[in-house]
Amino acid sequence: MVPIAASAILLVAVAAANLGGATVTTDTVIELKNPQSERPEGIGIELRGIVIIPGRSLAMLERRNSKTVIRASEGQKVGDWTIERILADRVVLSRGEARRELKLSHKARPNLGPDGGVLTDERLIRDFDLVAFHNEHSSGIARYLRKWVIPIRIYLDSRAGDAREQRRLTKRHVRHLAKLTGHDISVVEEPAGANVVAVFENEGGLSRVFQDYFPDAPEMEALMNKSVCLGRYTANGRSEIVGAVVIIPPDKAASRGKLLHCIIEELTQTLGLPNDSDEVAPSIFNDRSDYRDLTGHDMILVRLLYDRRLYPGMERQEALRVARKILPQIRGSVISAGPAP
Repeated sequence: MVPIAASAILLVAVAAANLGGATVTTDTVIELKNPQSERPEGIGIELRGIVIIPGRSLAMLERRNSKTVIRASEGQKVGDWTIERILADRVVLSRGEARRELKLSHKARPNLGPDGGVLTDERLIRDFDLVAFHNEHSSGIARYLRKWVIPIRIYLDSRAGDAREQRRLTKRHVRHLAKLTGHDISVVEEPAGANVVAVFENEGGLSRVFQDYFPDAPEMEALMNKSVCLGRYTANGRSEIVGAVVIIPPDKAASRGKLLHCIIEELTQTLGLPNDSDEVAPSIFNDRSDYRDLTGHDMILVRLLYDRRLYPGMERQEALRVARKILPQIRGSVISAGPAP
């Protein structure tokens, strides 16, 4: 995260360095890895993964009581069922007039750390400090807590990719964030009513995006070349966040299995949790992780930030003191706040 100006914060996700410099092979990119799938009764098929590649998508399916995983595309039959559509987090099956959905989902385990140990209150407070106040691109530490006070209105500027799917995934995550935070967050139809814009444009058209949204920040385009997706939010003199822009190239993100990850991470970070850190785990705010949804750990941090006892402009040490006091209440409430359907 790099300050663009005194009132602006940059959010950068999935830096190229974390890809190890290796060439990405487009026939092995899995959108969600090792998930637990939701299993509708009577189908006899389990969803093990989804592969997103340019011009084609594959579902990794396993027939119940079988140890063989089948790679199947849209229109292909698996048993009596035909794959009607493959989306980033689910597969639609049909059999005659019947329709069923197989969904991928991460089961939140909010009390477990990356090594299977307990996430202590002290560790969670440390992670809250790292994500809310620190800066991955400098040694600077924010003095004040930043968050939204006004309603958040998100407009999707979909210039490339599947606009309907982008909207569905965004609205799903927005419902989840609204439930977690208790804040007024929604997607709007017109840009005039928005204070957050999520731009979906392929790599080849990004120069125009930067001209449209960051004409006075030429360094943004250079940072985009090192990242899969990025965003920037702006805060006023009272540390209230008042606007944000998120940029996601669908072709680049999908080729790395990061489309859903980008939508979820960037929109969550615009709430006031802008930093990525390899020390924060298990978390989508860790560029070394493969998470494609908020973990239980992340949901605790989001809910903590939007507790009314923490307010924008609160000094860091005071915010951490209050956060430590209220954390036991927060972590107990997260179990019932899983992803929205």
